[in-house]
Parts: sequence; C-alpha cells; structure tokens
Amino acid sequence: MQAPTTARESIVIRGADIAIALSGIGLTLYLALATTGFVSYGTLDYYSNFAVVIVWMTALIVVRDSLKACINEPGRRRTFILWVAVAASLCTVISLIYLRWNAQALQITAPMFNATQTAFGFALIVGFVALIWAMWGALLATIALIPILYFFFGHAIDLPLLGTPHYDTGFILNYLSLNIQQGFYYFLPVTTDKLFFMVLFGAVMFGAGILRVAHECGKVVGSRVRGGAAFPAILGSGVVGSVVGQAVANIGLSGSLTIPLMKENGFTSPMAAAIETMASTSGQFMPPLLGLAGFLIAGFLYIPYSQVALRSFIPAVLFLCGIGIAVARYGKATGLSKLTEPVDGKLVARMMPTLILPFALVFFVLWRYQVASWAGMAGIAAACLLTLAQGRYRPSLRHMGAALKQGIELIVALTILGMAVGPIAQVFITTNLSGRLVTQVAVLLPHGKLLLLVIGMIMSLILGMGLPTPLAYLVAALVMVPFLQQLGGVAPLYAHFFVFYFAVFSTVTPPVAVGILAASRIADANFYRAALEAMRMSAVTFIVPFAFVYHPQLLAFPHIGLSVLRPIAEVLLVQWVTAIVVYRHLGRRLPWWEELLGLSCLGLGYWALLTPPGVRLWIFLAATAAMILLSWTRTHTASRAAAQRTF
Repeated sequence: MQAPTTARESIVIRGADIAIALSGIGLTLYLALATTGFVSYGTLDYYSNFAVVIVWMTALIVVRDSLKACINEPGRRRTFILWVAVAASLCTVISLIYLRWNAQALQITAPMFNATQTAFGFALIVGFVALIWAMWGALLATIALIPILYFFFGHAIDLPLLGTPHYDTGFILNYLSLNIQQGFYYFLPVTTDKLFFMVLFGAVMFGAGILRVAHECGKVVGSRVRGGAAFPAILGSGVVGSVVGQAVANIGLSGSLTIPLMKENGFTSPMAAAIETMASTSGQFMPPLLGLAGFLIAGFLYIPYSQVALRSFIPAVLFLCGIGIAVARYGKATGLSKLTEPVDGKLVARMMPTLILPFALVFFVLWRYQVASWAGMAGIAAACLLTLAQGRYRPSLRHMGAALKQGIELIVALTILGMAVGPIAQVFITTNLSGRLVTQVAVLLPHGKLLLLVIGMIMSLILGMGLPTPLAYLVAALVMVPFLQQLGGVAPLYAHFFVFYFAVFSTVTPPVAVGILAASRIADANFYRAALEAMRMSAVTFIVPFAFVYHPQLLAFPHIGLSVLRPIAEVLLVQWVTAIVVYRHLGRRLPWWEELLGLSCLGLGYWALLTPPGVRLWIFLAATAAMILLSWTRTHTASRAAAQRTF
C-alpha cells in the first residue's frame, strides 16, 4: 500500500529535481564553453570537474528515486536501500571532491600514497560500487566488483592462466580510483568529449516530436504493405532509437503508441512485442548515437567517433530492411491487411524538416570535422530553430524542458555505466588477462575465420545476456575480439563491430531478453512466445554482421563506390529467402519439401555471400529463381483447379 507523501518528503523530491536541473544546465554550459575554447579542455581539472558534477547528480537521482520507492512501497528493505544510497552518495561525493583538489599531487606521489590518500581511494571504490548498485542494480554492481577483487586477490589463484603477480595496494588504487585517467574514469573522456552533446541532441529531437513524424511516415509505408500496422513501429522506433541509443528506454518511449496500433490491426500480442523490440534494437546500430557502445569502440581503437558512426550506416539500414522484409512476409503469411489509418499530411509537411535537416547537419559535421561535440551542438541548434517553424505542432517549453531533463538523466546513467565498466577494461589491460587468454586458448580454437565468427557470435550472445548493451559489448569485446583478430585475421574495426552486433542481439535472445521483457509487459504478451517471435525475426537479420566482415565495403560509408551495390543486393536477397523459410510462405503455405528447397537456397545464399565473388552467386540466383518459378506455377495451378471445381 502506498503511504501518503509528507510535506518534508515532497520538498526533498522537488528540491532534488530542481538541483538536478540546475546542475545539468551548469554542466552543459561548462562543457559548451570548454568545447568552444573559453575554458581549458581535456585537462585533469576538466575531467575532474565533470566527474564531481556527474556523481553529485547521480547522488541526487539515487536519493530521490529511493525516497519515491520508500513512499510507494514502504518497508524495511526500501528504507535500508534509501540509507545506503544516502551514505554512498556522501562517501563518493566527498571523496571525489578530495580527488579533484588533489589530482595533481596524487599523480606526483602515485603509487606511494599516504594513509589519508589510501583511505580516500578505498572510499571511492566502496562508494562507486554502492552507487552503481543503487542506479543499475545488483547484477551490474557485482560485475563491476569482480574485476576489482581479482585485481586485489588474483595472486591467490593457483592457475597460470588466471593468476596475477602480487600488486601493491597503492599500485591497485592508482589504477582503480585515485587516478582520474584510469579505472572508474577510464571511459570518462568518451562521455565528456563524444557522448554528452550527442545524447542532448537526441533529447532535443525527441522533444521536438520526431516520434510523431516518423510514426506518420510509417503509416505511408504501411498503407502499401500487408501487415502495414507494424511499419510505424519499425520507422518510429528505429528513428527514435537512433537518438535514444538504448533499446529498453526506446521501447518504453514508443511502445505505448506502436504496440496498441499493431494489436488493433490483427497482430498477436507476442508478435507486436517482438516487432517493437526488434525495431527499438535497430536504433542501437543507427547513427548518430549508437548508444554508449559506439563511443567505446572509438575509445578502444583510438579513432574519431565520427568514423564509427558513419561506417555503421549501411549495416544499420540493412538491419532495418531485414525487419521490414520479415514483417511483410509475416503479413502475407497470416493474411493481415494493409494499414488504413489516415496520414496527417500537414504534420508531416511541417515537421519533416525537423526530422531530416538536423540529422543531415550532424552527419555533415561528423564527416567534415570529425568532432562529436561540435556535431551534437550543431544538431541541437538546428533542431531548436526548426521547431519555431512547426506552427501548431511546435512543442511547448515545458515539453522541451522535460525532454532535456530526461536527456540529462540519461547522460548521468550512461556515465555511471561507463564508470562501472571502466575497472573491467582496466583490469584486463593491466593484468594482461586478454593476452594470456589468447595465448593459452589459441591451441584449442580453430584458425578458420568462419568457424571463429560463429564461436564469437555464440559467446557474444551468452556474455551479453541480461546486461546493458555497452557492458554486453565490452565484456564480449574483451574476451572475443583478440581471438577474432589474431586467429581469424579479422581487422580490428570489423571485429569490434561484429561483437557489438551480437552483444546487442542479446537483448532479444532468451532466457533473459530484457527488451522482450519490457515490450511483453506493454503488449500483455507471454514472454517466451514473444521471445520466440523475436528470434524468428532476428534470423532474417543475422546475416548482416557476417556480411560486413566478408565485404568490407559495407563499412566504408561515406567513401563508397559501385562495388558496394553487389553485397547490398546479396544481403537483401538472402534476407528475403530467410523470411520465406522462417514464415514458410511464398504465395501460399509451403509444403515441407518446398521448405527444404527454400532452406537449400538459403544455404547457397550464405555460401555465396561469405565467399569471394564467382560462380557461387549465379548458382544461388538460379536456385532462387527456380524456387520462385516452382512456387508460382504450383500456386496458379492450384488456383485454376479451385476455380474449375467452383464452376
């Protein structure tokens, strides 16, 4: 039973909201001044200031949300969590302020820290783990804690593969908590220099109403395709996901609009949940944001984020096309109708510039100047100006303010997530665990590229279960990328992208499938049936990561030529054949022996796509043409026979 909110509790919650908003405004102005050169940029003080404000805002969010939980579900457990959140917040904020004012001295004395410095180092570790637990849950806090314990006690492991030297306490603290460039802060430059303004750009675009215009554009496509009620979800969730970057958050934002529309037009609840999950997942591959994982890829490879964002464009479009092909085939197989809802043409005409022009500007700045912060600020300015021309569709200041507040809180959550994964990367690098794993396991794994890719796919799906996408990618990358590079001969960028794709797929694969869990709640669907439908649909898109490993031109955008057209056409054809096999329909319900024929064609398609160009492609095309001709002939023969019987 919900307890009544006291005046004191209301003041605390309201005060926390105001403090979060003011802190977010101040931090945004500070980073904008730093990016434009008015404040020192890229220094220890710069990153220390950012960390202090982010942790301060995290403390406010955690205490506010814990207090709300105590009000909604009163009890000892909630009260305990609240007091842990308060204690962790105080501990971390005070310790981080100490680190901020002593950053230079700590760098000079490291790793010979005195008792006070050592105490603050341990306090930061305890505080960070507690804040991660309060914001992201016990699973992520445990995953962050394991490498820390391994760093301290790895020397006690009596195994050559896993054992470490006996590191001094000061050495460990320097690499975990007392150096603003290491450990918990390892990915801090990613957040400040690349992520911050890109996430704010996404928040502004969402506040400007891109979900509404993408939804209407989806209706235009849906009016021409069977099962068309799904296309507002495919386009809407895909576009929103490109600026939200998190599948579960995207499902929460758009699923309440798209899932009821699909159910009203004949889709089953599990299928509606599966489509929304897959569409929202596609946004994590779509530039300009790619979630936090895209920024981690850039950080690992020491390349501008713009290269990662732009190169992801063609595979992301192919992934989205695969979902559309699957839905269209499902619509024909189940006899669903086209979408008949009217399109709001005035809304599309007024808001289309707001959808297209800021994205185009962000892409241009990323391509021309390769600076994510400038691209994000340019996109924000363009979107804000274009909203003034939206007429009666112009968002209110309150609505824009709410979207910006949501964006700021998303930045805070992603930064804390980055701090959670920092120790994992740091420990793998400092202890050379990745190198030892590669050396020891190389004798057990085959050296063939395709088999290693399949193993990498399976391991990425397993390692990513139940984890946020950035952490799923990081864990899978630290374990699998060295094998793909050294044993499979896969280039670094392609290896990281391959692992990234299948780490994202883990949001739709059971038994955890956090994306399916969120969507099935909205759709009131059975979780396992929804997960099964999502797996069938994802089978249509599984070819994409393999395709760009074997055809590097698919990751060459914007520097592409005519050579990219052939692999694009091959991928689309393989996706179409996969949809036929998965939904067992080509003009009519396929008998079992035609299913086997379709499966054989699919095997030929994979064979042609994953080998050098040659006669294999023509064999695949001939087999597909024969399958289509056979199906067309049998369908028309059956239709004529039915007509004669009726006559």
